[in-house]
Amino acid sequence: MLSKRSEVQVDVTRPIRGDIVGGSSADIILKQARIYASERNFSMEYVMLMRYSLLAVSELKKHPEFGLKSSEPDIMRMREAGDIACSIALDRLEVLKPLLVKRFEQLEAAQLEKRRHADVFEDSRVDGLRVLNLPRTLMARFLEKAKANTRNNLETCGILCGRLAKNAFTITTLVIPKQKATSDSCSTTNEEELFEFQDTRDLITLGWIHTHPTQSCFMSSVDLHTHCSYQLMLPEAIAIVMAPSRSPSQGIFRLTDPPGMDVIAACRNPQMFHPHDGFEGQLYESAGEGHVRVADGPLDVRASRIVGGYEERLRKGVGAFNLDGKMIDMPVVKWAQRLLAKAESIAEIDKASGPASP
Repeated sequence: MLSKRSEVQVDVTRPIRGDIVGGSSADIILKQARIYASERNFSMEYVMLMRYSLLAVSELKKHPEFGLKSSEPDIMRMREAGDIACSIALDRLEVLKPLLVKRFEQLEAAQLEKRRHADVFEDSRVDGLRVLNLPRTLMARFLEKAKANTRNNLETCGILCGRLAKNAFTITTLVIPKQKATSDSCSTTNEEELFEFQDTRDLITLGWIHTHPTQSCFMSSVDLHTHCSYQLMLPEAIAIVMAPSRSPSQGIFRLTDPPGMDVIAACRNPQMFHPHDGFEGQLYESAGEGHVRVADGPLDVRASRIVGGYEERLRKGVGAFNLDGKMIDMPVVKWAQRLLAKAESIAEIDKASGPASP
């Protein structure tokens, strides 16, 4: 059970900085580990630290850019920070092991009821997924922000951000970042700003939302590949499609697993829109009601220029510096600093909370 839940995978189709810097797999995993540590949920903290260790030790090396000279400065800085954070994570794993062994022994001795005994790790999982709470007003407020683009037959996308507490996710913030769009596609630009916005507010990426101005409510091949990156980072991530001119006008989706995740992650078709022969109707599904729970709740909406001035700072040279004759940009440095801070905070939480009781 532990080994299965500790599995992690790098998205080899994205640039290495896109998967590693800022809003990356590593960052999201350590955020969750820190939260579980503060809540004294040792089993889930163990799972997250195992995922991080596997990512840092083995999975990152599978990325095709890992050995390229052009990536060396960024990779070296990431590896230096990652090595230290990984060492902290491994030390913490050694502390957690005897606590979990003792916990299992107590459960077995007490002969707890079958359901609780089978679900040692958490109390709020549905079909293996943690609950994701979605504010009831989110879709309407997104459509209002996208109205001008929709009128001009241009897609609009937004990023769903939120927090983890008591083993459940809650979307708290809808970010509509800088982007470029056509009638059937949209993509974010200047992702460093988005990553910094999320990280300074300790937000976790929980999925995305986008419009189909004139098309029906479905996941195109482009949408499938986009969402694969989100779901690789976080299995609970969702994709919301808004089709205001059609019925049904909205859908909440995720890739099937299997076969959707395996098929899309392995697909290398360079065409934007392409079929996945033999898997029609099998690659995605509506998110289950138990997994996604729509409810009243606050929502912060941030649109357009999220963090102003990054490009100007970069032009002035403030956003980059020279290292051994090569330019290193500040997002990489900030990522390394924040990664170490997150890893070290896990150990600090443990010290502050005193001896752990299983």
